Amino acid sequence: YWFSHDIVQEAAYKIIAYQEREAFHLTIGRELWKSFNDIEDLEGHIFIILGQIREGANLISYQEERNDVAALCLRAGELAICASSFQTASEYLLLGVTMLGENCWNDEYDLSLELYNAAAEVEYC
Repeated sequence: YWFSHDIVQEAAYKIIAYQEREAFHLTIGRELWKSFNDIEDLEGHIFIILGQIREGANLISYQEERNDVAALCLRAGELAICASSFQTASEYLLLGVTMLGENCWNDEYDLSLELYNAAAEVEYC
């Protein structure tokens, strides 16, 4: 939805109960993610999608979905690095690291290695 003025958008947002906002953002992020079948379209909207998911990330309980979000964060971090937006890259890469489970090095070794390496490298840029 587009609002005619920022104040209208802010008023509409305040209607949502504070306790429900995280779930609301997560739902928006999930729906946006599902709506893009083409990888190019997804990459064109990846920061919007992750911006919504990030707001409700702590509500994601299934590790498989958390791993999918981590992989999306890795791609967002790579795109941000290509655009020389190192602060943004760091934020998404660190979000990806937090999405990994306790047994990430056993269960998702390649993803864990890529995320941790990219996060470490971008901190020195």
